[in-house]
Amino acid sequence: KTLPNFTDLAKYDWAKDAIYQLAEEGVILGTSDTTYTPGANIRRADFILLLDRLLGLESDGTAKAFTDVPKGSYYYEAVHTARALDIAQGDGDKFHPEEPITRQDMITLTMRAIAATGYLPDTDVHASLTAFLDSEDVADYARDSMEAAVGQKFIIGDQDLLDPLGYT
Repeated sequence: KTLPNFTDLAKYDWAKDAIYQLAEEGVILGTSDTTYTPGANIRRADFILLLDRLLGLESDGTAKAFTDVPKGSYYYEAVHTARALDIAQGDGDKFHPEEPITRQDMITLTMRAIAATGYLPDTDVHASLTAFLDSEDVADYARDSMEAAVGQKFIIGDQDLLDPLGYT
């Protein structure tokens, strides 16, 4: 398999190895044959698509579709599968697929996907968020997932901050 030659990673040396590893595994494709666009915000549906490719999500597909996820879109099947597995719960009938994903939503979706697929044998390791100055900014629906991600050392924060509402 020929790896892409992304020409826009010069300011992202810290991420290059991970980007190329994910490209080699077929998890990411880039925004063209030569660009990855590392400074762009990840959209909610695109993140679900990455989780789907990485973890091989599978369901019977019987869940009700989100009304704002167009059938036939390149991410429809991945989002529909994530909803069927209770990974993507959305906001009622809407998922807001084109909106940038926040850090807390990314962690919440990731931890739900890990639990749904059994990727980790022990997901009960949690840590308090009180050491982070912005822990009160974590939404109630995301708190358990954020505590689990900190407990698993998936995230360590940025100095004393989690930046749960920041985009990725």
